[in-house]
Amino acid sequence: MYQQWGPPPPPYPGPAWGRLTGPSVGWAVALWVVAAGCLAVTVLCAIMAVLGFTLDNQIDNNGVTTTATVVDVGDVNITVEYTTEDNELVTTDFTWWPEVYPEVDDQIEITYIRDDPYYAIQAGSDEDQIMASVFAGVGVLALAAVVGSGIGAVLVHRARGKAARAAPSPGYYY
Repeated sequence: MYQQWGPPPPPYPGPAWGRLTGPSVGWAVALWVVAAGCLAVTVLCAIMAVLGFTLDNQIDNNGVTTTATVVDVGDVNITVEYTTEDNELVTTDFTWWPEVYPEVDDQIEITYIRDDPYYAIQAGSDEDQIMASVFAGVGVLALAAVVGSGIGAVLVHRARGKAARAAPSPGYYY
């Protein structure tokens, strides 16, 4: 046998070789995935909000209010028929927001866009602005989630690095 010169080395006090203490890398990956998903939602909501506000602006600036005849009533949509300023007969459908639905052959006031007479809304309705505001609000919440999960991911990475620096070197291997 071999003769030992001095006491044996102390056992390694840390966890198994190669493992660090601190949060799992899975948390960081999950937080980055959440940040990326919320960023996609933020961009989509921003596009929808801009389109909604643009459409509302077009209705306000180029809208023509006229009387239309209700042709059909569905679950949430109604179909109307009306004559434009250019004497073109247009039949289109749109979502009806009020609680009381009109009946077939009722006369209602609508507003359509001069450049696109097939887009119509109920006269005086702010539905485009309301929907755009909802999309903008959801976009802001999604952006807050992007920032929060991004900060969380960075903190997890920093905690893992701190744990790696604090862990003693393996020293002797047995």
